[in-house]
Amino acid sequence: MSGASLIQVERVTKRHGSVLALDGLSLEIAQGEFFALLGPSGCGKTSLLRLIAGFETPDQGRILIDGHDMTGVPPHRRPVNMMFQSYALFPHMDVAHNIAFGLKQEGVTKREIADRVAAILHLVQLEGLQKRRPDQLSGGQKSRVALARALVKRPKLLLLDEPLAALDRRLRETTQFEITRLQKSLGTSFLIVTHDQREAMVMTQRIAVMRAGRIEQIGAPAEIYEQPASRYVAEFIGDINLLPGKVVAADANRYTIATCAGSIELVCAKQHAEGQAVSVAVRPERIRIERLSGQGVLKPSPNRLTGRIEERAYLGEATLYTIKLDGDFLLRAVRQNASTDEGPMEPGGKIIATFAPEAASLIAQ
Repeated sequence: MSGASLIQVERVTKRHGSVLALDGLSLEIAQGEFFALLGPSGCGKTSLLRLIAGFETPDQGRILIDGHDMTGVPPHRRPVNMMFQSYALFPHMDVAHNIAFGLKQEGVTKREIADRVAAILHLVQLEGLQKRRPDQLSGGQKSRVALARALVKRPKLLLLDEPLAALDRRLRETTQFEITRLQKSLGTSFLIVTHDQREAMVMTQRIAVMRAGRIEQIGAPAEIYEQPASRYVAEFIGDINLLPGKVVAADANRYTIATCAGSIELVCAKQHAEGQAVSVAVRPERIRIERLSGQGVLKPSPNRLTGRIEERAYLGEATLYTIKLDGDFLLRAVRQNASTDEGPMEPGGKIIATFAPEAASLIAQ
């Protein structure tokens, strides 16, 4: 984390009856950071969001916002605001009045309300729609009204609870970039809760992957994708191959791994001892496959695995191949459907699969 801390969650535990929602969880979010809580249903991410917002109270631990302990501070006294999944727009109010509602509740003057509403309408690109009611808006426009209403109060932290779940795929992708642009222009800290890994990867600067009330890994999207800290993170984020093996040689950060499909060399920053059982983690798109015809001439490569194509799936811009390697391990590889390509590979065909030593990582078993 870079920059001054805005949110500090210190050893927070929360139970809902007999269910342990959060188990001694700690994390920090920086000033101006776009941060994601990512995980499946029931992992505790929404519980943590509600605790930060003040809707619930920790059983143990504490939460600090901008250095101030929030214990006993009600939601309306906290420097945060929330954009709900349902948007919760007032159907009888037009866009301008929906956005202005919170300011009126706080007793802000009419002149300042008008100025702030006009400014936020411009920022979220809703100028000219201020007189429309929610039922006259598209899904994307409704999401921007909800976002504007949350931001017009100028919170230090904006909480987003699955904010794009109701949108279709194309609109969702467009809105992701709009929210990211808005966050960068404002410099306000955003905390989003989502189960959508792509959404978290596209929008945020850091991600906390959660499981059963704990954090499995915190890092930048590229770090979590390329260097997963556990098997759980590796399998939750994207598609991945986990080839079991054993460390047979270790020299600084370079390792030789014996697997059922052959010897593998790779570079890994984590420390693993000789004789340790590990999984070689490699993404399908990092694997290069080539046909092996006749006797075949094996090209020099640090990692060279042979096998047969079991299945293929056309994905549009690429084709996903399932390959049975020598040793019966099923490997998935993605090959781009370039216009100069020699055509798809047929099931049953022999192939060579290779990847660079830097393209894989090791996960302790």
